[in-house]
Amino acid sequence: MSKIIYVPKNAAAMKNDWLGDENIEEYSWKLNDDEFQNLWSSGVFEYFNRLNKIGKIKLNYCEIDEFEEDFICYQYLYFNYDEIIIELKKFSCKNETAKLIELIDRAIECRTLINFKF
Repeated sequence: MSKIIYVPKNAAAMKNDWLGDENIEEYSWKLNDDEFQNLWSSGVFEYFNRLNKIGKIKLNYCEIDEFEEDFICYQYLYFNYDEIIIELKKFSCKNETAKLIELIDRAIECRTLINFKF
């Protein structure tokens, strides 16, 4: 199964995504195996899971892992933006975190969410 991180472009696309429509307007990043492994092994997803556990963000289900889909609503990204960006820039996978930051920016700009579909 492909691994993708995406942001619906507007509220209608977010709703259609929620209803199961696979043809929504979105900004997306289809991760290749190396990109996913770089994010995974560097601890980027675990960082988001820690933020969830301490209440700084709210993952819809439980945590980001290799076998599920989860998302973060833009409000949590917006209110914790400075901290999240500073921390993401510390990870060793600079190309991957730059793409992730771009999608975080899009989620805030579009007032939707960032979805991790693995």
